[in-house]
Amino acid sequence: MRSYLKDAIIYIQEKEDKSYQEYHERRLVEMGNDTIISFLLCIDALKSERKKKVAQLFIAKALSRCRTTKDYICSGDRSTIEFHNDVVG
Repeated sequence: MRSYLKDAIIYIQEKEDKSYQEYHERRLVEMGNDTIISFLLCIDALKSERKKKVAQLFIAKALSRCRTTKDYICSGDRSTIEFHNDVVG
């Protein structure tokens, strides 16, 4: 998960596009949250089998979310940004 977050951050930094960065900042925060929560759940998983199962379930979902989000960010798709005024009005 950390590598997905790192790749997304590097991509946005190299792009040097303020509007692109602002558009994806919430996604980056959510990826960071998933990464930190997964780390904390792994620590708790050392204490009991129940917590280990909770960690496994959360991390499986979080990993999928982070991978998908990283792929979206690194796609370079600006269509939502460009069409915002036309769509929202």
